[in-house]
Amino acid sequence: MADIEAELARLESAYDRMLAPGDLSEVLVEADPPGEVRLQASWAGGQIVVWAAGPSTLPADNDGLADILERIGGPAVGWSVHRDVSLPNGATAAALSIPVEESLGWLVAVGGGLGRDGVGGSVAWLGRVAVAAVRQVATGAIVPMLHGEKRDRGGVMDMSVRWVPALLDQIDLEEMSSAMPEAVILLARADARSVTLSVLRAVTDAIVREASSRIELPAPPPQVRNASGVAEAFLTRLDGSAFKRRFRPGPKCPSVSTAGRSRSPDLVAPGWWCNSTRRIPPTHGSCRCWAPGRRATSCPSSWR
Repeated sequence: MADIEAELARLESAYDRMLAPGDLSEVLVEADPPGEVRLQASWAGGQIVVWAAGPSTLPADNDGLADILERIGGPAVGWSVHRDVSLPNGATAAALSIPVEESLGWLVAVGGGLGRDGVGGSVAWLGRVAVAAVRQVATGAIVPMLHGEKRDRGGVMDMSVRWVPALLDQIDLEEMSSAMPEAVILLARADARSVTLSVLRAVTDAIVREASSRIELPAPPPQVRNASGVAEAFLTRLDGSAFKRRFRPGPKCPSVSTAGRSRSPDLVAPGWWCNSTRRIPPTHGSCRCWAPGRRATSCPSSWR
């Protein structure tokens, strides 16, 4: 019971600091002192990858990393073994990864100023960005978006609701990005601004999806085949749970010959144009098939 009360007090203190008036872009991070191994964190596509190292020190091994996580009060569960992280000095550090939704409470606490002993600047920066995302949610500056990925075959699209921050002019993204420690983008093939936006979106989505999962909503439709079904699934799956939309593949473009070589027909949705690399919306209600360097015959009238 004492442990639970202590944890509750810690989270309440972090919450009070998080909602205190102040500049949302405040992400000042102190440089790590030389000769001290601290917990560091890198962003990798929705995952927090932690490792331990510092200026002029050797990185910690697996046991050392586990000891640091326990000492600073990191998440007790949710970790997975990650491949070693290659550091700029040529050394490799043992690493663990955790989804952002599993580490959110810890990150917000660190961002609020708690549990900073033994924590590097990269973890502190991620915590500050997480606090900014929580403030966005607290002020209602969020919007839902419908995300979809079409499968290569089968006439199925995987869809889900994702929550993203809105009114980002409240946050100075340039200041946040410029304050980012290099360790944060060690595993990300992106610039600092893109990673900052990715972290903001991931934290926002995690918070709202968790909150939405606690709301009692109508049952989603068993099958989704048209626009009205998508709309109904959207409203009943605000927690981000995935659903499938099934549709009939469109007719095929006629085979055409270009430079003496035949090109395989492409599947297109009714009312769209096609070419070798992309699909283009139609104009004037017509539809034509394209091939590299040559226009093919008009599509059947049923396509229009």
